[in-house]
Amino acid sequence: MTYRILQHEKRTDNIRIGRAYEVAGASVESSVKAVTHAITTYHEIAPEEFGKYWSRIAIVDADTLAMIATIYNETEIDSEL
Repeated sequence: MTYRILQHEKRTDNIRIGRAYEVAGASVESSVKAVTHAITTYHEIAPEEFGKYWSRIAIVDADTLAMIATIYNETEIDSEL
C-alpha cells in the first residue's frame, strides 16, 4: 500500500497532497499500523491548531486519492457540538 496525506487549507481553499509513503509489507496489519502511526503523529504535533489552518486532513491512496482515513474534519467536529 502506498498512501499520501491530503490537507485542505482553510484560508485559501487549496488542497495539498503530500509525497507518497510506501508501507513495508502487503499485509492488512502493516497497512493498519502505518495509518495508525500517521494519525498518531499528526495528533502529537498540535491538534488544537488543526481548525486554524485546515478544514480537513486525510490519508488517501497514493494512486487513486481514495479516502483511507480521516485525521481531522472540521465538519465532523462542528456536527458533534
